[in-house]
Amino acid sequence: MLDSKDIDGVVVGSPDHWHKQITLDAVSAGKDVYVEKPVSHSIDEGAEMVRVIEASGRVVQTGTQQRSWEHYRIGKQIIDSGMLGPVHCVYTYWYQNYGELSQNQVDPTQLDWKQWLGSAPAQTLTNEKFRYWRWYWSFGGGALTDLMIHWIDVVHWYLDDSTPVSALTSGKLYTYPWECPDTITCVLDYPKNFTVTYHGNMTNRTDDGGIEFRGSKATLKIDRSHLAVYSEASRDLPGALLPEPEIIVRSQEDGTVAHLQNFMDCVRNRKTPNANIRVAHEAARASHLGNLALKMGRRVNWNREEQRMENSN
Repeated sequence: MLDSKDIDGVVVGSPDHWHKQITLDAVSAGKDVYVEKPVSHSIDEGAEMVRVIEASGRVVQTGTQQRSWEHYRIGKQIIDSGMLGPVHCVYTYWYQNYGELSQNQVDPTQLDWKQWLGSAPAQTLTNEKFRYWRWYWSFGGGALTDLMIHWIDVVHWYLDDSTPVSALTSGKLYTYPWECPDTITCVLDYPKNFTVTYHGNMTNRTDDGGIEFRGSKATLKIDRSHLAVYSEASRDLPGALLPEPEIIVRSQEDGTVAHLQNFMDCVRNRKTPNANIRVAHEAARASHLGNLALKMGRRVNWNREEQRMENSN
């Protein structure tokens, strides 16, 4: 396929542990790439991808589609206007409910399991690993690289700071037969004086997912259906424990379509796509740091200048 001169671009929707290899193979073959998030399965993989792709001149877009979604772009304008005042606290969340897991068994005669594993350690094929690969460390990174990564990318974009200095994560596996936690909280601190908290679980989908930017003058709440701005001044009015928003914008589109269109436009005009490889790596890096903190059972500190973890406590 990569040898074909009739193919200009490749879409990568494989398990995470294949993203780097497929993307770099495609770029090496002169193709442009739309690769799903996270772009990498580790921080080192992402750094390598940035180096190779930026030197290649190829267009690489990552599937953090909020960057092309109209009301998210309006939210960025609101943040930049200063309407919220200083923002020191950002709360992000995503709740899903996987319910009863699929009992449909994969047919091992129809699957080249060794090829599917690729760079992953040799292990026994199970139905859960194949169907719910996101929740096994060999293939994915659980909620932080699947879900938090969307919101942390928006935070980086809105607040113009893309590298946390520390991460602290707590998570437990209560319900499902996976490896990654189904209930998790991650806290990331940034040098521009703000803290991001992510919380989620996989057994209740009420409220779905969203972000709250809490400034000294106002709060911006945004999800995939709408954005709303609540003024701190309205809290002083009688009966205003739950004030009406000063601004509300409802989404009229699916941002994924706009994001794919942005990729196609950039394939033609050779401009930089909205979610380029560098911002994609930065969002993945924050998510990987959260997972490293979980695995190590302690806070991890990141040296921004030397691009490495420091002694953590």
